[in-house]
Amino acid sequence: MDTSHDDPRPTVTRRAALSLLGASVAAVGGVAAMLRYATPARPARLRRVRAEQLPPPGGATIVRGGGGNAVAVANRGDAGVLAFIPRCTHLGCSLTWRTAGQPVAGNVDYFDCPCHNSSFALDGRVLFGPAARDLDRYGARLEADGTLVVDTAVIHRGAPRSGRGAAPTIVP
Repeated sequence: MDTSHDDPRPTVTRRAALSLLGASVAAVGGVAAMLRYATPARPARLRRVRAEQLPPPGGATIVRGGGGNAVAVANRGDAGVLAFIPRCTHLGCSLTWRTAGQPVAGNVDYFDCPCHNSSFALDGRVLFGPAARDLDRYGARLEADGTLVVDTAVIHRGAPRSGRGAAPTIVP
């Protein structure tokens, strides 16, 4: 009987196998750690705006902070409350709510873009400026206690602006 070790298959030592296993576990852990920091944190999907934060009828406000997306809330009285993305649809600049400002298309209260002077009515329509479409709107509902629940995952794209002077929209 021949007891020689002429087996052509390579042998793996226990040390080599454990080293390979340890390196694999470290690589998977390293990739998982990098992915955690490579992907941005997502704000909460549902944003609650308390009744006392809501503007009076005919008014609007921009709610920021609190770990969620900023929300422009417009109270249209009997016509209901709308929640907009407070970004201009022209180039994405942050909007402000202007009250008793210089009249724009007969409106003294409006959302104003300081970058290129686009203006938007309380209902999100473009009043003036290069914005090519109305404001984008979040899905929202009023609860029985007056709290506005805004679903930032549901976005209704603003209607295209008709007429002359509308610049191409580049904000998705």
